[in-house]
Amino acid sequence: METQIEPPETVIKLYDQNVNAWKIVKKDKEPQKSLEIIGNALKKLGLSKNEIKVYIYLARAGEKKASEISEALSLHRTETYRILRDLEKRGMVSSVFEKPLKFIATPFEKALETLIEAKKLKIQLLE
Repeated sequence: METQIEPPETVIKLYDQNVNAWKIVKKDKEPQKSLEIIGNALKKLGLSKNEIKVYIYLARAGEKKASEISEALSLHRTETYRILRDLEKRGMVSSVFEKPLKFIATPFEKALETLIEAKKLKIQLLE
């Protein structure tokens, strides 16, 4: 009988108190699915691929400088600043007034609500 070894990125080690032993279990894929769902929702509301990347990165990483975002996502610094300003105008990102300037993502529910309201307003203006 051959033992199958799972790749290390797909398993975690958990302590089971019922049997007083460590168990190796597969990682839950739910966080990745959640990010895909969020990304798809943001895309449907008109965000670009890079805007989605920046928003999700900030939502996961917390308060960051533009240079840190740029480096982490392999984006040009000027492009990163443009994206951050656009996201800030849409209410999805806020800047923290300290030196150096840092940015933080608005909670997803509030950001989504703001984007939907902006779409509704745009539709009303077109009618």
